Amino acid sequence: MIWYAAFGSNLLRARFLAYLEGGPVPGGGTPQAGSSDPTPPIADRPYRLPYPMLFANESVRWGGGVCFVDTTRPAEPAPTLGRAWLISLEQMADVWVQENSGVSAELDLDRLIAEGFIDAESGWYRRLHYLGSLDGYPVATITNADEVTPNRPTDAYLNIVSAGLSETWNLDEQAIATYLDQLYPAQGMGCV
Repeated sequence: MIWYAAFGSNLLRARFLAYLEGGPVPGGGTPQAGSSDPTPPIADRPYRLPYPMLFANESVRWGGGVCFVDTTRPAEPAPTLGRAWLISLEQMADVWVQENSGVSAELDLDRLIAEGFIDAESGWYRRLHYLGSLDGYPVATITNADEVTPNRPTDAYLNIVSAGLSETWNLDEQAIATYLDQLYPAQGMGCV
């Protein structure tokens, strides 16, 4: 078992379950393939990733920037508000492939822990990054390994992220807006 430390749109239960069960996802776009093991997560909980989150690149699905965590910087201005999903290693490998547009890499847990990360050959979300342990299980997140270009997200994407923040952290609209605005201070998100 492994904790997947999700952030951004994967905070929302209905969206994350599409990676396990397959099918359409909230917000539209191409349905997910699902995991070879569609079993729901054993547990989930709010989780603070010790790195800052940013919006970057230009998503075909969303039409604007999407979330990444910058594992090269400390959590400033704030840690990333995430959600840890307790899933099998097989499910984690399947989620990683789907997040990375079908590009796969071997999920070697011993190597992940020893080296701190594993990179797939290519893709935006090609890095599986080790974050330590929680309740005796390893914790990892999926993010970029290469430089990304900061980009403002669309309202549709922000609505999914906001719904996930509300569901996971029980934040009200003002708290969500404040949190997201600090991630993109140049323009302010004005997201909810």
